[in-house]
Amino acid sequence: MSNPQYDNAEHMMEVLGGSFVKALVNLWYAADSNNKPRVRAAFPEHFERYEHLYAEWKKTA
Repeated sequence: MSNPQYDNAEHMMEVLGGSFVKALVNLWYAADSNNKPRVRAAFPEHFERYEHLYAEWKKTA
């Protein structure tokens, strides 16, 4: 079995997240440059969690 590959923290949210996180990252993708910061600011704990997971994964990839 091959190791998973992730492009960034948002991709990791798409693949590993639950239904809410997947919907949240889809909202973030749909948002324009003015609304992306607002989406992230509304749910910082989710973005920060996957940014941390991505950084840890990147160290081992």
